[in-house]
Amino acid sequence: MLNPDGSQAYTRVNAHKIDLNRDAVNREAIESNILRSALEDFSPHFCFNLHDQRTIFGVEGTRNPATVSFLAPSEEITRAITSGRAETMNVIVSMNKVLQTVIPNFIGRYTDEFYPNATGDNFQKLGFNTILIESGHYPDDYEREVSRKYTFFSILQGMYHIAITNDFSNYEGYFDIPNNEKLFYDVIHRYSNSEDIGYQFIDEIIDCKFTSRLQKVAENGANSKIAHNEIVFESDIH
Repeated sequence: MLNPDGSQAYTRVNAHKIDLNRDAVNREAIESNILRSALEDFSPHFCFNLHDQRTIFGVEGTRNPATVSFLAPSEEITRAITSGRAETMNVIVSMNKVLQTVIPNFIGRYTDEFYPNATGDNFQKLGFNTILIESGHYPDDYEREVSRKYTFFSILQGMYHIAITNDFSNYEGYFDIPNNEKLFYDVIHRYSNSEDIGYQFIDEIIDCKFTSRLQKVAENGANSKIAHNEIVFESDIH
């Protein structure tokens, strides 16, 4: 575990308030230097870069949440398909193909915008093919047991594909994976004669315990959104 302090406090920053996923260039944190040393010492052909994805993301063209999303990170701002990115995309195509057999249309493709200080983008830039996996939401799975299971399936398939494959040049199927879209609220209150109201769960540590509470986040823009849970009110009586 690279960031035990952040894990305990449920935050992506370490005890010195450094975001380790934006410290790949400056490497101000001790943890960032440990990670780089481990990377260069081991010199992997492929890396799996694991993230959690918020419940707001859905699969483009569907009303499904993005349970697992993939990305072959860009190496620079033009997002060119280098040989390393093509090889990464090739593995992702295999991982997506397996998941589509068990959770069809719940798999998305994360934006490939280049983040110059991000860990995955810099690993890819350094020549270490990096498969980014975002573990998101599945209906009624706020404990993430389902998304965890299918993330595990995808990693197994990725490693199997790497082990048996000699030619990683075919990547076109990567772009058949639908984009992620910000489609969801956790809860929407729908009113027949006024604007719908959107709520999101806010996760935090209170008294050393993990808690979630609903917070109102939209009073005017929820009509065009969907929610994991929707409550319909027949009148505007509150």
